[in-house]
Amino acid sequence: MKIDDHSIVVGNVDALMDEALDIVRFGPSVVLTDDSYGIRDIDVTRDLIVLGCLHVKGDLWVQGDLVVLGDLYWSHMHTPRVGGRFFHRRVLPQSCQRKHWAERLGMTFPDNSCYDEIIEQVIPELPRLLRSRKWSKTERWMLTSLEREDADLDEWVVDLFKKYDLTEEPWRRGSPKR
Repeated sequence: MKIDDHSIVVGNVDALMDEALDIVRFGPSVVLTDDSYGIRDIDVTRDLIVLGCLHVKGDLWVQGDLVVLGDLYWSHMHTPRVGGRFFHRRVLPQSCQRKHWAERLGMTFPDNSCYDEIIEQVIPELPRLLRSRKWSKTERWMLTSLEREDADLDEWVVDLFKKYDLTEEPWRRGSPKR
């Protein structure tokens, strides 16, 4: 999916996919107000703001700033390609990677366990886990993100929200960091 020409605000990427014939008219900046699941590829020529969670199965290329206020579900051994600044909270592996991550972490996760149960098991072990040199840059980034669930917004994020007239603040978890 490539989005360019004008800024848009939509509920989620499914809304964009339903309007596939009109996508050429959208962009360069996109605001997603709901969770977006199962996205193959996203290519945004300026900013991407996601007020919910973002599940990316394909490639993510944001040439401007990227803000993901919910969880980012990521399935690659590289970090997202972001030309500008990047604000995120938790970055979680896709559920299909449960066994791989259990093996890498040296832990056992029941097949029916949810993310919160797994994270609750991993968080106390983070200092020990992060001392290991075995982690790739992306794995380390994902592990350290587990402590960012309630991260305050950076000032630049607040300014970006003002730029796109996102004046209501149900998304705000704390005061901006300066």
